[in-house]
Amino acid sequence: MLKNSMESVVDFMAHNLKSSLLLNLMFGMLGIENYLDLTPATRENLWNITRRIQEKRAKENRVHGDFIDTLAELTKREEGAAVTADQWTSQGIIFLLAGFETSATTLGSLAYYLVSNTDVYQTLMDEVDKKLEEFKGEVNHETITEMHYLDACLKETLRMLPPVTRNDRMCYKDWTFNNITIKKGTRIGIPTYIVHHNPDFWPEPELFKPERFLKENAGNIVPCSYLPFGSGPRACIGERFAMIEMKITMVRLLQKFHIEKHEKTKQKLLNGSLFLSIYKDSFVKLVERK
Repeated sequence: MLKNSMESVVDFMAHNLKSSLLLNLMFGMLGIENYLDLTPATRENLWNITRRIQEKRAKENRVHGDFIDTLAELTKREEGAAVTADQWTSQGIIFLLAGFETSATTLGSLAYYLVSNTDVYQTLMDEVDKKLEEFKGEVNHETITEMHYLDACLKETLRMLPPVTRNDRMCYKDWTFNNITIKKGTRIGIPTYIVHHNPDFWPEPELFKPERFLKENAGNIVPCSYLPFGSGPRACIGERFAMIEMKITMVRLLQKFHIEKHEKTKQKLLNGSLFLSIYKDSFVKLVERK
């Protein structure tokens, strides 16, 4: 499962002209999948793995209390409201792909921004050390809830380099704004990166400034100008889990290591990546804390 999940991320990269064209077709032309088979083998493998888990769970008479159990309960709803077996399988795959590379990429990006902004790094280290002392070294949900600057650093990282570069929505009724009319049923692609780097919303958008997201500055954020998890009723259901996961991981890292620049430290995104902001390698130096 891990191997296929990792390789599925690679499938989103454009390796040559042919794969670049296919990616653009897949994300730019709704319904093209009905005429061309664009499903990578890794996605089929994950489908089969998830379906086998479903079938095994269906035969078991015990509760695991996990995501698969939740989906299983949804299949038992009344007709019209129930989740189908195929939807169940699809959600199992999305659970892996949407949360796997996105969190790892964001943590790598944060490490880069910290070593490139030493004043931010020191402020964050001071907060982490102070809160760890208060909580006697315990790293859990309660500990990270008190780390407001860490929260701001992660959110600024997600603004600077959102892993998901586009949000798609379907227009459910005719809508007109500034003499532009969007018809019902039109699919809208919202370019997250462009919104996040628009100076009308974010002054000095190319600067890494976590203080934008501190509580005292929250009123300055324009609604729907921050979209790493989407917005509204169809925002990412895994946002809270992802933020908690990334905070605990970063605190545990900073608890044991200093992060420093390495001679290979740089940030170079791979060309042709339409869905995820992906880089091949991110080098930093870890120095054990005494």
